[in-house]
Amino acid sequence: MNKVLIILLFSPVISFSQMRMDFGKVKGDSTCDFKDAAFADICNSRNQLDIFLLIRGMSLGVEAASLSFDGQKWKAVKYEGQWYKVKKDSFALIPAVSFDSVFSALKANNIFLLPDQYELKNVKGEVLDGTWYDVAFKAENKFRHYHTSNPDVYLEYNKHIPEFYNYVKIIEILTTWLKKEKE
Repeated sequence: MNKVLIILLFSPVISFSQMRMDFGKVKGDSTCDFKDAAFADICNSRNQLDIFLLIRGMSLGVEAASLSFDGQKWKAVKYEGQWYKVKKDSFALIPAVSFDSVFSALKANNIFLLPDQYELKNVKGEVLDGTWYDVAFKAENKFRHYHTSNPDVYLEYNKHIPEFYNYVKIIEILTTWLKKEKE
C-alpha cells in the first residue's frame, strides 16, 4: 500500500483542464454584431480565441485564414474561392514555427488593439484599388472587427505610423507562417 501511495505522489499529474490564454490588453465589445457572413461563426464560437483574416481583391477572389484555440488545441484553416460562388475550398494549416509562436507574434503586433485604418490621422497618399483586409476576432468574451487596405503601400509613405507596420506583419503572419499540410 505504501509503495502505491509513493508512486502516486511522485507521478506526474494528468489533467484535462483547459489552458487559459493571456491575451494582454484587448479592445473589444462583449456583443458580437458582425454584419459580414464570413464572420458569423465567430459570434457562435465556444473557443477562447478565434481570429479571422479576410482578403479581398479586385479580381473578385477571396482568401481567408482562421486561427482558433479551444482551450486544449489549436486549429488553422485557409479558405479560397470566388465571391460569386457560395462554396469555397478550405484546407487545414499547420504553423511553420509553432502555434504559440504565431499567437505571440500576432499579439506583439497589437492584433487586439489596432484601430480601423480610417481612424488613423495624418495618413499620406491614397490608394483607390488593390487589396482589402478585414480582421475579426473573438478573444475570450470580447469581439471586434477592423479594416485596412493596401497597408504595404501606405507603409512606404507613412513610416511614422506604426499601425501600418502592424497591419503588414499580421497579414504576413496569417498568410505565410501557416502552411498547408503536406499530403
